[in-house]
Amino acid sequence: MAVFHNPDTGEIYSESDDSFEGLTKKLLFAKSVIERFRQVKNDAEMKLVKMAEFNKGNTARIQGQGYALKIELPSKVAWDQKKLSNIYSVYPHGTIVDSVVKIASYKVDMREYKKIVNTVGNEDFNKFREELVSANLGVVGSSRFTIEK
Repeated sequence: MAVFHNPDTGEIYSESDDSFEGLTKKLLFAKSVIERFRQVKNDAEMKLVKMAEFNKGNTARIQGQGYALKIELPSKVAWDQKKLSNIYSVYPHGTIVDSVVKIASYKVDMREYKKIVNTVGNEDFNKFREELVSANLGVVGSSRFTIEK
């Protein structure tokens, strides 16, 4: 018979405790173990990402003794659809807005976006640029780790 010790609460309970309270304790224990594993995994991944050198790309490799690790950072950029919708409705069509903001779910042409971010213009242009930049939610997704030999 297995005995479980929950380090978070200090409680000890046995595998044979099938009461509602016992099952609840087991579930809470399992959840805490899973959360600890996630934290350890996230900490390890962050250390590896900091260790790697990303030179103008989203992929880096770390070489160890007998193994190599490939790290691919996420590259998909997410956008705030409400802000893009507002930009599309406020600024006149036939202008720079049409070349940057695309309709489907609103999308942004990244090549044009990068040009705009590094451009300074009149007051309207600068306001448009600020709103566009604020709609950028950044890169989404998780990094991929591949062990290579």
